[in-house]
Amino acid sequence: MRFSPLPALVALLATCGCDNIEKVDQFSLGLTTGVSLAEATPQDPTITTFPDLPGLTTFDLSEHEGFVRRGYRAEDVDFVALESATVTVTAPAGQDLGFLGELRLYVEAPEQPRRLMARAIEPTGRSVELELTEDDLKAWLVGTPGHITAEGVRSQRPEQRTSLEVRVQFEVSVKVL
Repeated sequence: MRFSPLPALVALLATCGCDNIEKVDQFSLGLTTGVSLAEATPQDPTITTFPDLPGLTTFDLSEHEGFVRRGYRAEDVDFVALESATVTVTAPAGQDLGFLGELRLYVEAPEQPRRLMARAIEPTGRSVELELTEDDLKAWLVGTPGHITAEGVRSQRPEQRTSLEVRVQFEVSVKVL
């Protein structure tokens, strides 16, 4: 007769209190906004700061509809990472992002240092996927009103008023008992 360790293993797992093992739920939350950049003038040919990004100026991911619908609380969040960041020209036709030397997205929150979370160096074309940092952004975006700001470095204003769409997607990890 052959011995099978499977029944002994099942009995051991049933008695060891393994029902307290933490599980992780991961999901994505996206935010999209638009911003308009004024055209260049002789008095103001360069971009140093972008206008506020409506919808990204004061928000808390734990109040996002996709978070609330899942029934989690801010204290359940284990980790928040930027999954993607895209900037796209929406108007005028034919305009591209070539006027930007470098585009940076920062996250800011009370009592936290300003944190670079994505950037694109010399983007071309009408849309760019920004390079991401791999930081945990929980302290900036969960349980506190955080905001995202954009900055142009070595950037010129476009020749004509230009509308941009900014889309950010966050991956949220929540510990589930």
